Amino acid sequence: MIGFLHPTGTRGYHPLLATVAGSGDVVHSRLREGVANSGRGAASFVAETINRARRAGASGPITLRADSGFYNHKVVNACYQQGVRCSITVRLDQAVNTVIAQIPDDAWTPIPYWLDDGADVAETPTGPLVARAETCG
Repeated sequence: MIGFLHPTGTRGYHPLLATVAGSGDVVHSRLREGVANSGRGAASFVAETINRARRAGASGPITLRADSGFYNHKVVNACYQQGVRCSITVRLDQAVNTVIAQIPDDAWTPIPYWLDDGADVAETPTGPLVARAETCG
């Protein structure tokens, strides 16, 4: 394994890892310098992952689920160009909180979650996803 020296003098890694939902099979990975921004190289990583999945025989619909480090126009466009749906978490800031506050109560769906009270989810397009709302959601 290759390590990178962090400015603090310790070795660090900042890996990207893509797995298949349900099975946990790893379809792609990339080690990056430990000080790498979460989104650095995300769009090319997504495109490579989609291409690997298709070369391996994936022929049905593909949905990318990613954390907020992948929330940018380049990643959304990579999904759009490949015909892949995407669900990307966003960082909570004032603008996002304003959008959330506008979601009607009946749009929230309860889901099983590790917290005692569970959790509710709702979907709304915002930011980089707005322009691609028909494909990404």
